[in-house]
Amino acid sequence: MTEITSDQVEKEVLEAILPLAIKHLHLSGEFSDVTLEGTDGEHVQAHRIILAARSKVFKKLLFGDFAEAKDALVPVGFEGNVLHAIVEYCYTDKVSMCEETVCDPYMTPTIVSLSAAADYFEFPTLRKYAVEYACKQIMEFKLLSLPFLTAVDLIVGSDPRIRECAINSIQTDYTGSIVGLESKHITALSHSVLESIVSDNAIFVDEILLFLLVKQWSQGPIMEESEADEQQDDRKAIASALIVKHIRFDLIASLDLSNAVAASGLLTTEQLLEAYKSHDELAGKITSQPLFTKCMPYWETLKSTIATFGIGVDCQAYSL
Repeated sequence: MTEITSDQVEKEVLEAILPLAIKHLHLSGEFSDVTLEGTDGEHVQAHRIILAARSKVFKKLLFGDFAEAKDALVPVGFEGNVLHAIVEYCYTDKVSMCEETVCDPYMTPTIVSLSAAADYFEFPTLRKYAVEYACKQIMEFKLLSLPFLTAVDLIVGSDPRIRECAINSIQTDYTGSIVGLESKHITALSHSVLESIVSDNAIFVDEILLFLLVKQWSQGPIMEESEADEQQDDRKAIASALIVKHIRFDLIASLDLSNAVAASGLLTTEQLLEAYKSHDELAGKITSQPLFTKCMPYWETLKSTIATFGIGVDCQAYSL
């Protein structure tokens, strides 16, 4: 009886099934004639004819009038892990990373970049595949909502449907989507995305949690010049403006006003007094009595709260 070797089996399989033969070319790198270079310097080997057959963009890039058409090393404007996924899709119609179910916030930029790359290389099916995977991950792991939202905000060409999924997750389950998330993912938000969250009336959550989100964001690293506008050049100034503009102090408990809001140092003395003024509990006690008489019952509370910052306040100077 003739023994069948593994080499013979491989030959028979490759001969019988074209997709496996193509996949074998991808995995082995045999006969590859082009290397794609990612923005991070990572190299991905491929076959020009396969890439060109799958994408008109690759066809122009590798066989057109571009200088890259004659080069063995072709720079492409995406990171290596995204290029690996694109090339894998060209050979197999699949992307391995989109078959994993793992709560990994650090993978979110890659998935969002994949949706952008799919659009760039004119792979509508792959773009839809990446979006569906992102939304599935958000539904499975709520804590990925904010990292995905951050990635969509930063990556040009990302699919807006991913943003919609992330926003919907935050609106329906704020606690599950944000509370417990590592601070680095919160401080990575742009101030425009942060504002879109704290100003969203469809998010039903205790107002103090929105305040704490802004406070946590304000404690992040110094912002790059491009991230801050001309009039607000640091996180604390931006955070203070967002708090004054969007946080409803009348919905925050008195104890939280004293222990969290006042202690944050994000409000000036005047702003803090206005916060107390807007609070239902305090406002309900205000009568038409003379100003000094109205102010005195709350003076000890205000004074003890504001004393934390070493700031003196003249009760009669403010109209409660």
